[in-house]
Amino acid sequence: MGKVTLPAGGNPGAFNNHVGQHGGGYYYDNLEIEIPNFSQATMDAALITYAADVTNINNTFAQLVTDEETQRVKNTFDDEERRLLRAFAELVMDELNTLRALHSLAPRTFAQLRTAIKNKVT
Repeated sequence: MGKVTLPAGGNPGAFNNHVGQHGGGYYYDNLEIEIPNFSQATMDAALITYAADVTNINNTFAQLVTDEETQRVKNTFDDEERRLLRAFAELVMDELNTLRALHSLAPRTFAQLRTAIKNKVT
């Protein structure tokens, strides 16, 4: 079992993932984190690399959590629901593109629509 104190701005979940353990199984109080599955030497070595790149490691972890949540939501739809939702989105996009053409604006692609939707989902 190892225990370290994270630097300011540290994220216990991101550090836990950085050490190599994804998910729960760690304990923390403020910035002090304890992970039973790893030795003190492993934790100390991970702390050095984590402290050197806190922002990027935290951002990578945040993206991982977002991607997992997105996949979890996707998994709640069956194939038929997915097809219906895509058809609806394409229909709305076609209507919007008709309006955009009236104002001499370039049409939106489905890829742009997907990106816009992803950016709106919180």
